[in-house]
Amino acid sequence: MTSYKRVVELETHQTKSKMPSKTVLLLSFIIPFTIVSDIAADKMIAFYEEINCKKVNIGGSERFDCPDFANLPSNKCYFQGREFDVNHSIEGDFPRCWGKSCACRQRNETAAYIDCAFLQDGCAEEWAIERDWSCVQAYKLNQCCRSDEICGRAIQELSTCVVDGKLYHSGERIKPKDDCYECICGDGYNNETSLAENEHCVATKCGFGVNLQMLRDECVPIFYPDRCCTIYNYKCPAKTDSIGIRSAFATNENHTCSFGALSLKIGDTLKTEESCLICRCSTPPFLTCIRWGEC
Repeated sequence: MTSYKRVVELETHQTKSKMPSKTVLLLSFIIPFTIVSDIAADKMIAFYEEINCKKVNIGGSERFDCPDFANLPSNKCYFQGREFDVNHSIEGDFPRCWGKSCACRQRNETAAYIDCAFLQDGCAEEWAIERDWSCVQAYKLNQCCRSDEICGRAIQELSTCVVDGKLYHSGERIKPKDDCYECICGDGYNNETSLAENEHCVATKCGFGVNLQMLRDECVPIFYPDRCCTIYNYKCPAKTDSIGIRSAFATNENHTCSFGALSLKIGDTLKTEESCLICRCSTPPFLTCIRWGEC
């Protein structure tokens, strides 16, 4: 993040003598928005896919068709395109440690919501009071709790992997720098193979579809630029919000992002009083927002 800032400052300084001040100021805004667009693209697509939106590509522009969350009945829960009654268990493709422990709940007159208990809290290795920390905890892909525990001399017989300078034994969970993937060390693990194509890795399921209440309130997620599944907060419409920089390249009038009373074309940015926040209409129908800078 700092390196991008330095690049912007350097390029702005070098061009001061060559460009009008207004042009330099405009560039200082455009460059961060372009960077944010690139960073957020995959995050927003993953978000759409998990909340059951369908990809549409018309005239070279990409958007997603999503359910009308604001008008969904408040006494039902919705997950991956299915409807669930209050107090009924919810089945679906949940993140690794969520399993089948989710149910539809409702308190008083509030909208129904999905409540999940995390299975990891019940894993033996998490609660073992006298656990031998020299033992290897072996797991399988998409499995929450360990499948085996290897101790003593048997550890020497295990194959190993070295990822980002750290040694792992066969069966251990690998923590790659790209947390959009989960990996398990095993025979044939190859650092040269991309995580997306590595048979020892799977894409991380974030569980975005569990919290649809914020979308019902017309709020959009705020992502961290360097984290896959973690949502910093949600940005909700405010009376002081307005359209900031308008794109000169938006051509498809049907591909817009709706945010409260505002309608932004692809490339338009949101002007908001909230600090460390950059929002842009990149992939409709929702704004793409990133927490940016230091606050």
